[in-house]
Amino acid sequence: MTVKFLEGSYAEELLEAVALCGEYPWSGLDIIEKDRTMLLRALKKIRNDYYMSVSGSAEMKTIRFTKKGLTPLYEHGEKYLDHYLSMSEGHKFRGGSKASGNSGAIQTWRRHRMAEILMTLKYLGVAVWNFDKPELLLECHNSNLISQDKNYFYTSIQLKNADKASSKKVGFTRIMGALFSPGGIYCVYHTNKGLIKWQQQGEIKSQLMVEEIVRYNCDKVFGAPFQAQRAIMFGKSMSVALEILNSNGGKRMQNNFELLSFDNTYKNIHFVTFDKGGKIQLKILMTENWQEKCRKVLFDQNVLLDDHSSVDADAKIDNAYVLSFIDGDIGRLKKFKSVSMIMPSYQFQVICFPWQEKMVKDYMGDVTTHIIEADLLLEKIQEVGSVEL
Repeated sequence: MTVKFLEGSYAEELLEAVALCGEYPWSGLDIIEKDRTMLLRALKKIRNDYYMSVSGSAEMKTIRFTKKGLTPLYEHGEKYLDHYLSMSEGHKFRGGSKASGNSGAIQTWRRHRMAEILMTLKYLGVAVWNFDKPELLLECHNSNLISQDKNYFYTSIQLKNADKASSKKVGFTRIMGALFSPGGIYCVYHTNKGLIKWQQQGEIKSQLMVEEIVRYNCDKVFGAPFQAQRAIMFGKSMSVALEILNSNGGKRMQNNFELLSFDNTYKNIHFVTFDKGGKIQLKILMTENWQEKCRKVLFDQNVLLDDHSSVDADAKIDNAYVLSFIDGDIGRLKKFKSVSMIMPSYQFQVICFPWQEKMVKDYMGDVTTHIIEADLLLEKIQEVGSVEL
């Protein structure tokens, strides 16, 4: 029996996943919010009807449309086909191994990382389809402005394409895109399973480009002038966050690359994993006034520290400085540890989620942690609602 891509079916979910990303990583099937066994059955039927193919192995194992597969995608909606063709560069793929530096394999690897980001954000209600977002413009004010009351994600290609005149030349950069939300505007990266090579000059240009895009395309700006100081860094596990924190960048390579460290990057990096906990973190980061709301939920008003405090912490309770790490800001955690090493007469404590605790203790050493359940915190933050802060 020929597979049917009915609304709400597993087949339709796979159709949209591949269309959204150009191709989809086998390793990312767990991100799709469907039963894995049923998903694999649907994929088998789709492959048997030659609508999709599976090739490669290990991390490079990938799911792609065949030429025949473009027909049901067109029937699903021409706008989905147009999006897919833009993401797959016109349904084009190149072969080769990543280890040998082959451009085709590198292209597939980057598409896989983008797919993990796009699918995660899609399930959080972020506009990720091209047809759901205003087109970005530079050098002239956009009449179709991005509303900061909604969530949008623009890929790195879409950010660069906003510069029609190529006046803001951005060369090599690791940026995957930018997330626009009521909770803030974030440059988005994906470090996968370890440190990534980083070129500071390229990333600074990316920051400036995002700042210019905000200037011309947003209906309101958080701070004036807006500065791209916050990044979301996706990674496969909290051990990657520990590796970043312990890195000093190392020796600069001949091609001007160095490993990611805090000497060459953003002031605030929110480290997020792709599991349920990571999704709750993202929900918090996308909430308007999330920092103030978190502090209101976690602390009594009389213990809160202001911006003039000599220690970058959220509260001081008796002899203890307390840092909230629920946003995964490894930039603040690094500064918190540095201060703790020169102020031994004080206690240093960290509030974190259960899956963050081991990394925090491994990095901080002698520190007291206070665990809070993610679902409960998110519920309480949402209850704060429009209360005056």
